[in-house]
Amino acid sequence: MKLPTRNEARQAIQDGKGEGVVIAILDSGIEEKHPHFDECCFLKGYEVVAMDGKVDALESESIDEVGHGTAVAGIIHSMAPRARLMSVKVLAGGMRRQHHEAVRLGVQKALSEGAIVLNCSFGVPGASYSLPGYKSWTDEAFRNDCHVVSASSNTSAELPEWPGHLLTTHSVTAADFEEDVWEYRSGHQVAFGAKGVDVKVPCPGGGYASLTGSSFAAAHFSGLVARLLSVFPKMSPSLVRDIFRSLAK
Repeated sequence: MKLPTRNEARQAIQDGKGEGVVIAILDSGIEEKHPHFDECCFLKGYEVVAMDGKVDALESESIDEVGHGTAVAGIIHSMAPRARLMSVKVLAGGMRRQHHEAVRLGVQKALSEGAIVLNCSFGVPGASYSLPGYKSWTDEAFRNDCHVVSASSNTSAELPEWPGHLLTTHSVTAADFEEDVWEYRSGHQVAFGAKGVDVKVPCPGGGYASLTGSSFAAAHFSGLVARLLSVFPKMSPSLVRDIFRSLAK
C-alpha cells in the first residue's frame, strides 16, 4: 500500500468524494426519501429489534421517528456525496433497556456487510458495567481496519462516555469551525474537534433545521475520513489518526 505524502493526504481530504467507501450510520434510522438524499446511494438498511426474548438485526425500511439519524446522514452525504450509506437503527425507543446489545449487534451486521466507517453519534456514560461491551466491538473494528467515529458528551468532552473515550476510535467534540476544518486536541481522550455548531441538517418531513452538538461534529469527521479513504483505501485507523493529527489546524 502506497502511503500518501502530507500534501497528497491534504488534497485527498479536500477533494475526495467518498467513492468506494461504505459508511454505516448507527443511529435512529434515516428518512431516505428526503430531497437532500436524491442522489445518495443507500445500501439496504437494518434495525435491531427484540422478538420472542431475543435481539437480532433484521433488514428493514429506514424510518426515522426522531430525526437524529437523518441529520447525521445528511451531513455525511454532503461531505462525501459518493459514499454508500447504510442505516443501522440501534437507537429505537423500544431498545432502550438493551441499548448495549443493540449497538453490538448493529456493529456486527455493519461489519459483515462491508462497512469501513462506523458513525456513532451517541455516547453512553461511563458506568463500569458498560465498558467491556463497547471495548469488545471497537477492538474488533480496529483489528479489521474499520474506522469508528464517535461523538463526545455534549456536557463536556472530558466526561467519560463510550465508545468516545476508547482510544481505538476517532472521537470528536463540537467546535465552531468551517466544515473542512478540524483540530487535534493533544493530551485529551477525545482527540478531535470538528464543525458542530449551528449546522444545517435535513429533518423528517422534507425540511431543514440548524442544530448544534458533538453528534454533528462526528458526522463531519466521518465525511472527512471517507474522503481520505476514497483516494487512499485500506489505511488503518492508526494511520488515519496520525494523518489527521499532522494536518489539523
